[in-house]
Amino acid sequence: MLTIVPLLKQTLLTYADKPGEFHRELKFYFGFAALTLERMIVKEFFQKLNLHYPSNNELDFETSIDLARRDLAMVQRGAAKK
Repeated sequence: MLTIVPLLKQTLLTYADKPGEFHRELKFYFGFAALTLERMIVKEFFQKLNLHYPSNNELDFETSIDLARRDLAMVQRGAAKK
């Protein structure tokens, strides 16, 4: 299976901390199609973390990732209190 990983300038771990950089890379390679890819990535990310994904999500990639992080932190704090 071919992936874009060899094309990326930085490691995936770096992009995890800097989603804006990942957005720029996707936009460089895919142009306006990057927006669709980002929405697909974010939706899958929310599902993998078992978080609610808003079906009308119009947030940009970086904001969506930050929202997922915040939601996950809230879920983890709730689980720790039990």
